[in-house]
Amino acid sequence: MIYKNTLNEFEDFCADFSDHFIDLIINYNCSYKNSFVLTNQCYRRAVIKRGYSNKEELTDREKECLIWASRGKSTKEIAKILKISPHTIATYSKKIKEKLNCTTMVEAVIEGVHRGVIGSINQWNHFDSPTIGSFKIIKNMDAARKEIAKTSLVLFNSV
Repeated sequence: MIYKNTLNEFEDFCADFSDHFIDLIINYNCSYKNSFVLTNQCYRRAVIKRGYSNKEELTDREKECLIWASRGKSTKEIAKILKISPHTIATYSKKIKEKLNCTTMVEAVIEGVHRGVIGSINQWNHFDSPTIGSFKIIKNMDAARKEIAKTSLVLFNSV
């Protein structure tokens, strides 16, 4: 009972501690310099607190743009596919990055995988098999086992 009552406060303490001492941690452990989780405050807090406090949802159109970006499509290519202007796609991209607390679309794509936007079953059936680059995103172990039989590189997405 005491554990459950103090867990949130302890997680906050750990998150604040890591935020205040991240420079020292990275300087002392140079190999952490490129750690994606350590260098991004949002990810650090999500790992420590076992989830996100701000789970702002993307619109369907933003999700679709993010999925196409994950497939390596440029702003112009996405605009052509969706039959809207590149300026509109740029606006969607900006909103996606703001909502996911990211500075680049690469970070947004990774965040999309982490949150299950990319790789989840979605309404856009024209995506034959969701991918990031040449990696397929697999939803469950049965599908993964079948895919492993075909290829040795598989990206698992646990949603």
